[in-house]
Amino acid sequence: MTELFCYPRDISYYPLPKTESGSKYVRSAGNITVTYISPYKLPFGKWGDISAMLISTKAKMLLDGDRRIEFDSLYKELQRFGFTTSSGYQERAFLNALEAWTTVMVTVENIEKKSRHITNIPISTEAEIYYGENKRDGRLLLPNKSFIRLSDSGFHFFTDKAIPVKAKDITLLPSVMDLRIYIWLVRKLYSIKLEPTLVPWDLLYLQFGPVRRQHKPRFRRHFVNTLNYIQNYLYPDSKFFSHDEKGIVLIPSDPHIKPKPGEGILVPSFEAWQKSLTKEAL
Repeated sequence: MTELFCYPRDISYYPLPKTESGSKYVRSAGNITVTYISPYKLPFGKWGDISAMLISTKAKMLLDGDRRIEFDSLYKELQRFGFTTSSGYQERAFLNALEAWTTVMVTVENIEKKSRHITNIPISTEAEIYYGENKRDGRLLLPNKSFIRLSDSGFHFFTDKAIPVKAKDITLLPSVMDLRIYIWLVRKLYSIKLEPTLVPWDLLYLQFGPVRRQHKPRFRRHFVNTLNYIQNYLYPDSKFFSHDEKGIVLIPSDPHIKPKPGEGILVPSFEAWQKSLTKEAL
């Protein structure tokens, strides 16, 4: 069966920093500003995104009311993504990203006319993260399993309308930019149902940037090349075309992972995809 992971919807709209950015990072779109804050450091780059997917997926599989996510060894968790031979660097980067999430506060500021609404979302209320395995050959190596206990608002931040993707695709995307383009295409094509939709370059510069003026031609080339790669190798049912002056035109397409009939409006539920894929595998 295809292994599925969820990507948090809000992170797809307001991405994490691409590189290490200290303890505060601000993203704005329209009248909404999202600020990621930590007393230590923030998750960033591809490993920040992968760790967010792992948290989101495990949170989706919790029983009602449960907020405690447990982790196997980092090596085993990386295997679920398709990293069959993970390196010490990958495991350390993965560990650092998981640890960073335990201290993050997300602040959402929404300004409409003369009103200003602020929501604070603490991600975690308690956590213990260990480097290594809990057990080997029946022997207890660590005092406990690694875990993160999400706050209620943190749980919803990671699970509400999360975007299911195929784990095997993640290892084939070399950079965080490529991964985010893939998530963007998958999410956008779930929502386009009736007619082609133009996404202007200026909006893409804002979401994936900021992009300086002199770098815009290179950004457009990379964006289109990555979309073509995704269409050729990862998501062959995706339909779009690029306009060098205007942007990307997205055409109604079959979903990347087909849900059960009647499930969901914008993004069908993760459980629906799991059930449909299990049925296909039998």
